[in-house]
Amino acid sequence: MLTEDAHPFEAVGAFQSDSFNLTGSGDPSFLDGYRASREFFPALGISPALGRTFTAEEDRPGREYEVILSDRLWRERFGADRDILGVPCDSTVTRTRSSA
Repeated sequence: MLTEDAHPFEAVGAFQSDSFNLTGSGDPSFLDGYRASREFFPALGISPALGRTFTAEEDRPGREYEVILSDRLWRERFGADRDILGVPCDSTVTRTRSSA
């Protein structure tokens, strides 16, 4: 029940767990991750320590290969290399599809 004290949401985001194959840098790795809408991070009130979140243009069908790396993956796989920002990731991350 809404009351006079109720405040509307400032942002609503969505996410779904998924699995990915990371290739193009070192040995291939199978990763668990998430697909997220552009409003996911603002809804949580967080932002990346480096880089940016998704844009409205990137939050569309056919743009599934835009990536935000976790800090752990960035450090362990990419040696905390700041130059990884802006590197095309369509050759780096490939979504896997379950046959089940």
